[in-house]
Amino acid sequence: MKIVFHFNYKTFFLEKHLPDRTRMLGDFFYYTGACNSSKENMLEISENFVRALNSSLYNAACIGVPECDARFVNITCGPTTSRRKRHNDGALVKRQVVKYAYKVQFELSVPFKPANGQNDTERFIELENIMFNMLDVIKDKTRSGHFDIAGYHTDANSVRPGASEYVCPHGTVSKHHTSSCGKKSTFQVRFKCVSRTYCIWF
Repeated sequence: MKIVFHFNYKTFFLEKHLPDRTRMLGDFFYYTGACNSSKENMLEISENFVRALNSSLYNAACIGVPECDARFVNITCGPTTSRRKRHNDGALVKRQVVKYAYKVQFELSVPFKPANGQNDTERFIELENIMFNMLDVIKDKTRSGHFDIAGYHTDANSVRPGASEYVCPHGTVSKHHTSSCGKKSTFQVRFKCVSRTYCIWF
């Protein structure tokens, strides 16, 4: 059965809410010989990381956006691999080395609100640059030993950034990873539009 219906194109497709914030999820690795996933140990590592993060002065990179934030998200432990090179009869051979690491996931975020005359794309790029600057502070502090925990090893690859994304207001989701946040749908509709105001629902 097919049902033909008319609707207001602008209301249906162009309803828009701006994101609350932009964020970047990152991972911090503490390398170890084996995992100790006891609740007490995971809590101790998490608390040490949070103290180091809060005292890292990451907000010094938040020029013009004092509401920037960095926070702990989660911690896991498991195997990780790296590639090392060795000489074998004069030839250079790559081999995999398996080691273990505590992976601490953290989040950097900045309020999204664009300045007067600034479009959404310009604002996103500006905030993404700020978050990368925040990440650079964390990397510098890692190299200086600020995030060190006795018994664990960190190196130049301990800090790894993820993708930047929009954080939409409660009850909305980003449409195709754009700055347009729309209401969540509680049902699915399949339709084919033959004009801007004339569609067939099937």
